[in-house]
Amino acid sequence: MNGAFTTREREIIRLICERNLCDKELAQTLGIEYGTVVLHKGNIYRKLRDRVGCQEINRIDLALYGLLAGYADTGKLRVKYAIPDERMAAAAPL
Repeated sequence: MNGAFTTREREIIRLICERNLCDKELAQTLGIEYGTVVLHKGNIYRKLRDRVGCQEINRIDLALYGLLAGYADTGKLRVKYAIPDERMAAAAPL
């Protein structure tokens, strides 16, 4: 298996970033089994560990990667968390 994220994996990353859904909520939202979500997340974490060269990856790391990689709509996040435009502009170089 290569290190590229599948369409479903990218969708899971996006939902974790934008909506902070737990595994059960991810399964319900995507219309798939809980075990399938767990399998996808395991693949995501493995691929992310390979990309960053770190063995300790958690949900926050995943969310940050998703944001920086453009998998999440930062406009939605800005509105959701009431982040002022100047704060978003300051984070842009990241």
